[in-house]
Amino acid sequence: MVQPVRYGIGLPLTSAVLTTIIKLFKTWQLEQKENEILQRHKIDTEMQLLKTQFQPYFLYDALQHILILIRKQSPESPSTILKLSDLLSYILYENEKDNAPLEKELQMVKAYLSLKKTFYPDSLMIKFNQQIETANLNIAPLLLVALVENCFENSLHNAKQQLNLNLNIKTEHRELYFQLEYRSSFELELNSNDTDHKWIKSLRRIEMLYPGKHSVDVDSENGATNLLLILELDEIYSGIKKENKEFILS
Repeated sequence: MVQPVRYGIGLPLTSAVLTTIIKLFKTWQLEQKENEILQRHKIDTEMQLLKTQFQPYFLYDALQHILILIRKQSPESPSTILKLSDLLSYILYENEKDNAPLEKELQMVKAYLSLKKTFYPDSLMIKFNQQIETANLNIAPLLLVALVENCFENSLHNAKQQLNLNLNIKTEHRELYFQLEYRSSFELELNSNDTDHKWIKSLRRIEMLYPGKHSVDVDSENGATNLLLILELDEIYSGIKKENKEFILS
């Protein structure tokens, strides 16, 4: 008589425990999904802020200098306005996309550097060396432009300062090697901790977009800053095209 009673009580208890576990598991799943949605929303919001962080300073500086060129009736005014127009078009339209052709991104880096050289003709010495194995790679738009902008924001604040900038960019298979080295008279006033701190926002976007597919090393010492970025990029389509270019603004 004992056994049937024990089994009769045990089965409902087992069923109740299983029901409770299933309910708890479903609740946990819902909470996980809600947390994932909130996390994605947070990341998307942060991404939008990071993608546009350099634009206000750059646009204000560019418009101020173009106004000066126009008032002086400089022959460089029309070409400078066109370069700014191309860059703004890229910022407004390509920036809304997840990816852009690497070639286009590099064109915008050169356009940005050309504008800066026009605005600060006696302050800048720029070398741009490009060795591209394949032209069929995608990259997040404005990723490299923002890194270059960070150099100027850190190091060039008026025409009296000097900035030497060397950019070496190459691809091997699907890896991008982006090496940036700059030395500024303004940098001499800063210690390495101050300079490294200013890279945090610029590098945050890379960490979010390329988790496990990037390597970054930043070193600042004796007024010089070196950055080496390695990215694993996606291909647009198959094909090999080797292109070596040296771009010097002196």
